[in-house]
Amino acid sequence: MPMEDPDSIRKCSHCQYQGKVATFPKKKNLSYLKKCQDCHERDKATAQKRRVENASNNKENVQVVFQEISEPQNNVDWHQFKAILNKAKSTSLDLNHIVDLEDLCFKVEADAEEYTEENKLKLEDREDKDKEKLEVGAVARHVARTVWSITDFRFIYKTTHNNKTDNNIKTFQFFCAQFDAEQATKSRLHPDVNKQRSRNNMQRYPCSGWLRITMREGCPGEARINLTHKHHPKYVGITLSSAERESIRNMRDHSPSKMSFSPESLEKTRRAFEDMINIASEAQGVHPQLGKLLKRTFDQVEKVGGELTKEKQRRTMARTIKDNITLDMD
Repeated sequence: MPMEDPDSIRKCSHCQYQGKVATFPKKKNLSYLKKCQDCHERDKATAQKRRVENASNNKENVQVVFQEISEPQNNVDWHQFKAILNKAKSTSLDLNHIVDLEDLCFKVEADAEEYTEENKLKLEDREDKDKEKLEVGAVARHVARTVWSITDFRFIYKTTHNNKTDNNIKTFQFFCAQFDAEQATKSRLHPDVNKQRSRNNMQRYPCSGWLRITMREGCPGEARINLTHKHHPKYVGITLSSAERESIRNMRDHSPSKMSFSPESLEKTRRAFEDMINIASEAQGVHPQLGKLLKRTFDQVEKVGGELTKEKQRRTMARTIKDNITLDMD
């Protein structure tokens, strides 16, 4: 289905009103209704009155009905949405807003340009890079990351749904990382007990945490954001920082011993020993238990050092004629 032009003229299906498509109310999927704003408000008021009348026969349902109709849908900008999110983050969330994302899009584009400048050599073969449109998926991921930074609840991407009547309208779904219904299947342990690696599982909750972001392809400046989440303890991040990733990347060619005893690690160990020796000197001795631990540690270091020396000698010392020939060839 082709994308509707917001500036085209349309006639209301319920009255004689004619006007631009952009003046008509929007559906949940960001397309426009066929009836004008006045007719839409009148029909909503009639439906609300009918629901209240039907609920009056059942007192238990009255409060539920009022809760459903007491939260009108608001059109807000990006900063207003973040303020709403920050205010409600300590409670259960049930937000449904059409959000103007122009400010966020500006930030995303600025970050993309900065990344492009830093990686010019890698992008030389993509001359049309600057001409590409900002992808709605990239904006949706930034929304999810912002929700994480404000609420301390991480939302992980799950899937994208296309609208049944308009393929240009997409809904990006994210789920709470601590949602028990979306728990990943448990990995199998190695059959060898000595090679099994166990780790503590993250606590999960029946929070029904879903973040749904509906956007129109080619129009990243506007989105319907629906967020439902029941409050529970915060997510504990275990992601490596950029500095830690860079440190690991720099050590990828190092041997295990060199990685374990990097200059930073050796310096940290040296300072720790110096502090301990200084404290022991001032106290004119150490606690017996600490003395035993130190003796055991140094004995173990000496033992391992001796074993490594013997292993090195065994590998480099020729023991047979065959070994002599092999060493000479090396």
